[in-house]
Amino acid sequence: MGSFRNKNAMPQIIYVLIYCRVSSLRQVKEGNGLEGQELRCRQYATAKGYVVEKVFKDEGVSGKLFNRPAFKAMLDHMDANPTKNYVVIFDDLKRFARDVVFHFKLKSELKARNAIPECLNFDFNDSPEGEFYEIMTAAQGQLERKQNQRQVCQKMKARLDKGCWCFCPPTGLTFIKTNEHGKVLIPKEGIANVLKEACEGFANDRFLQQVDVQRFLEKHKTTLGIKNVYLSFVERVLSNILYSGYVEYPDWNVARKKGIHNGFISIDTFNKNQEKLKKKDVKIKSSDNLEYPLRRLITCAICKKPMTSSNPTGKRLSYKMYTCNNTNCSAKPKNIQKDLLEKEYVNLLKSIKPDKEILVLVENIAKDIWNNKSKEIIKSEKSKEVEIKNKKSSINNYLDRIEKSKSEAVIENYETRIEELSKEIQELEKNKSTTPNISFERALKEVIHFIGTPSNYWINADIEEKHMVHNLVFTKNPHFDMQHKFGTLNLSLPFQLKKELINSKSPLVEMPGVEPGSKGADFKRLLL
Repeated sequence: MGSFRNKNAMPQIIYVLIYCRVSSLRQVKEGNGLEGQELRCRQYATAKGYVVEKVFKDEGVSGKLFNRPAFKAMLDHMDANPTKNYVVIFDDLKRFARDVVFHFKLKSELKARNAIPECLNFDFNDSPEGEFYEIMTAAQGQLERKQNQRQVCQKMKARLDKGCWCFCPPTGLTFIKTNEHGKVLIPKEGIANVLKEACEGFANDRFLQQVDVQRFLEKHKTTLGIKNVYLSFVERVLSNILYSGYVEYPDWNVARKKGIHNGFISIDTFNKNQEKLKKKDVKIKSSDNLEYPLRRLITCAICKKPMTSSNPTGKRLSYKMYTCNNTNCSAKPKNIQKDLLEKEYVNLLKSIKPDKEILVLVENIAKDIWNNKSKEIIKSEKSKEVEIKNKKSSINNYLDRIEKSKSEAVIENYETRIEELSKEIQELEKNKSTTPNISFERALKEVIHFIGTPSNYWINADIEEKHMVHNLVFTKNPHFDMQHKFGTLNLSLPFQLKKELINSKSPLVEMPGVEPGSKGADFKRLLL
């Protein structure tokens, strides 16, 4: 046994600290390693006549010194007892370190504290030959570690090439074991439904910006199992290719391909979201209070930069202004009074609301679509009920046959078929539609009322609701020329109806009823 201190100064009672480590959580869960290491180390200490003072265990930890909590705690224990000269026992040299530089770094940490390392399968020797052998043994451990790492990476890349995800599953997905492909991702019921609604809502402009998705997910954070919904989380959700049933990993040159697993959104939805993510959101800051509700929601018609606010002061008065703050912009003037711009904005909302005849048309078409969809759902559910009933009847028939059959092979086939039918019944029952809790009539009236009076909603709303109304009306922020007022508008679907009606050559038909070839039929296709 090598020593870092004068052996003659060693006290009669030798105190021992035992260090045990396993590098994976799987070994911890399966109970492999730690207990066996401790037992062997205690037996070694007893045979040597040492007194075991404390045992330190790093469970499922690999990596450098300060990534090992138990090893660091052991060093802190030594520092707290500077008068004691400890012997540190570990089971195997590979438990100490599997890296040459790191091996001697740990050894120097012990030496600085007058601690002597002892190993059950290696004799530390301070002679040149002993030191050479120690270096070679540590180098061999380092080689094995790197070879293992390479093999693991090669196997993981091979699985990725097959379309199997081999890292931690993201929120909304989990692993199941299959005979054919091993671990395969599947959607987590409940969580996946929320994320699906968020991704599809962003793609079809129900949620115009990431902050709108954030508000939606905030309402469902209990279902998601998270405390706070940050914009970084929203971006990860919207840009996760796994949700579309595809796999890619550019770091290992694994190109996008169809995965073994099934996603819960389409690849088209994913691609639409990536295009939208490339565009910058209009960020709502805490400074955007109710005093300036249009700040950064209106852009300068000249430079296309969002307008901000200012409070220029005269000798006696302070003026509230919206302003184009771009020094390179040629707009003249660059300021407009707050009250004037907001008045123009309210007039704009009043001017784009659809006429009453269009709202009646939309309401009747929506009811028609809802009724047709409801009939389809009822028909589908009845069909599923009949199918479930037939499958249950088949199971009973197979059970009767099992009782009468004497062939083990036939019985086994019947049991296999019964199991398949039971799974099919579970899948049918799982996919049964449920009746919404809300009243369609009530919800439709709220929507029609909003489309008909967006200006009223905006005037009476708080700052967050004002932004929401703005995002529901405009797909892009309107441009404002200080002299010529608002320019060409980009409106969301409900507010395009008036424009579509004017541009249509067909006469407006009277409701109820939507005649083929009429403007109502055209709108119906648009809504669908």
